Amino acid sequence: MSYGIVTRRALLAAGVRDPSIHEAIESGSLIRVRRGIYASPAAVPGVVHAVRLGARVSCVSALDLHGIWTRRPPRLHVSFYRGSHGRPSTGVVHHWQRQRGTPLVESPREAFAQAAVCASSLDVVIA
Repeated sequence: MSYGIVTRRALLAAGVRDPSIHEAIESGSLIRVRRGIYASPAAVPGVVHAVRLGARVSCVSALDLHGIWTRRPPRLHVSFYRGSHGRPSTGVVHHWQRQRGTPLVESPREAFAQAAVCASSLDVVIA
């Protein structure tokens, strides 16, 4: 599980079958986030929220998850790729990307590039 998120495909590949997945959901030890994507109760809340929206954690929120010091972002920053079926949400800063990203959280390199455009110059210098 990465950040407490796992796909149905990964569970099946690990030998977990659908009845066991359903039992885990019923017992609360697994939470359905989106079709075919599940979270543990201890999953990182920002990552769960991004996945639920069909996005990934980006910009200063990603830097924070990578352990790179930033001023704690007041709102979650997420990225959608152009043409995605993601659902923008209020209270979240949305970024758009040309190509589809696969990780749940942007790499530090990608996050720094977005922060340079999105965040104040003070935030970028501090990071």
